[in-house]
Formats: sequence, structure tokens, C-alpha cells
Amino acid sequence: MAYTPGNFSFEAWWEKVIARTPVKYISLILAAVGGLLVWRFPGGYFWHSIGEAAVIAALLMFLVDPFLKARLLKEAARDIFEYLLGFDHQPPLKERLRRLVFDTKLFRRNFNARYRLIPEADFIQSEMEFDFELVNPTEEAVEFQYKIDFEQAENPRLDSLTLISSEKSYEWRPALNATEDEPFVLQGLADPVKIQPASKGFSYRFGGKCAVSYPAAFYYAQHFAYPTIGVTVTIEHPQTLEVAAAQTPAHEGNVWRYERLFMPGDHISIRWKPSSS
Repeated sequence: MAYTPGNFSFEAWWEKVIARTPVKYISLILAAVGGLLVWRFPGGYFWHSIGEAAVIAALLMFLVDPFLKARLLKEAARDIFEYLLGFDHQPPLKERLRRLVFDTKLFRRNFNARYRLIPEADFIQSEMEFDFELVNPTEEAVEFQYKIDFEQAENPRLDSLTLISSEKSYEWRPALNATEDEPFVLQGLADPVKIQPASKGFSYRFGGKCAVSYPAAFYYAQHFAYPTIGVTVTIEHPQTLEVAAAQTPAHEGNVWRYERLFMPGDHISIRWKPSSS
């Protein structure tokens, strides 16, 4: 919000500055000012006492405040269901929901997935292109490493991963390597990128091209690792195949649009089989 001379409020401006400034920075400023006052004025002087108080306040903010906030969040997560729903949830469920709310620092929107189904001798090759906007709703930069996983049985081919941003654009051609924690899973990794806050006007659009192989009559599940708002699926296929995707009111021809939120664990299924005609 922009303040003009007629509607400027120092109190509102100060609250906004404090709300957007991380506690660690405020504590460092307090410590610096307090240390300077203690150094400049001898003991017994009023400003020396102010400096000591500032240093103590800085230490409390830096060392105690994070633990106090964590405890308050834990207590809030424990009690909020009782106030909202009239009953309590089991601890594992509450912890999962708490982490989902407080640990979600990135989300995707306008996810476009294009599939081209190509019949081969005894299988279907699915050539895929996809792109999405990645948004950081917080006030601090968040590191993000773009990755894509395949089952080894899919006989995958990763052509490229891309990023077009208001800062800099990239194109990666990573090799597919086996993961350490999951057997028979191949993974392609891009370089880590700092995602700046959306409030600062930065934008990031990631994309990729790959191909996988499936049986002649089978399905593909598009999973979502991050919260994703708005998905468009386009499927190109020959007349020798019958194709269907998860139902949506916004379906026209070979395009399916899903104007809703997909959470981690959700998926969109795409199915095909040889045409009976």
C-alpha cells in the first residue's frame, strides 16, 4: 500500500516495517546500538544503562524468541481443532496439518502439461512437455532445486529442464541417476535457485521435456509434489487410441482444465487403450 501525505500513518508504517523485518535483524541492530552506548558512556550514566538494556533485549530476542514462538505454534496447533470443529484430532494428523500450513513456502500455479501419445510396435511412447509458475509468498528468498523422478520401468528419457525468470534464464540437460533412498527410481536434478518473494515483483516459470514408455493399454498419473493451483492437460493422440483424463466440467476436445487446488499426494489420471473401431 502506498501512503500519500494525506493518509500517511506513522503507526501503520512502523507496524509494517516491524512485521516484514526478521527478528534476527532487529536483534542485531539492538545489539549494535546497545554495544555502542555501553562503549561510549561509562557505567552509572543513563545511556550506559540504556545500552545494557538493549543488549539484554537483543539476546532475549535472538535466543529465546524462536523457541517461544515454536512453543506457541505447537500449542495453537494442538488446540485450534477443538475451537474450530468442537473436537480434537489425533497427534499425527495435527502434526501433518501443522507442517502443511507452516512449512509450505512455495506453491505452483498455471501448470500446463502436454502429452503426445505415439503408438510403437508393442508399447506407447508418451512425449511430455510441461511448464508452471513457481511462487514464493513469504518475505524471504527460498532455495529451490528443480527435480523430476521416473520409475526405471518407464524407460525414461529426460531432454531438458528450463527456467525463465525476471532475473535470469537457464536450461539444464541433467543425466538420470539412481536415487539412494528409493530403489529402481531415476532422478534428474537442476541446479539450486533462489526464489525471491513474489511481493518484490519476481516471477519464475519452470518447464521441461521428457518421454516415457508404457503398455499399449495403460494409464499415467500426474502427481503433484507442491500445492498447485490451476492445471491444463492437453493430449495429442492418433485415432487408433481412445483417451480419457480425470473428469472436469472444463473439458473440450483434447484439452482438460482443472480450476482448483491440487495438494501433495493428489494426482490426475490419464488413460488410453487401442480404439475398438
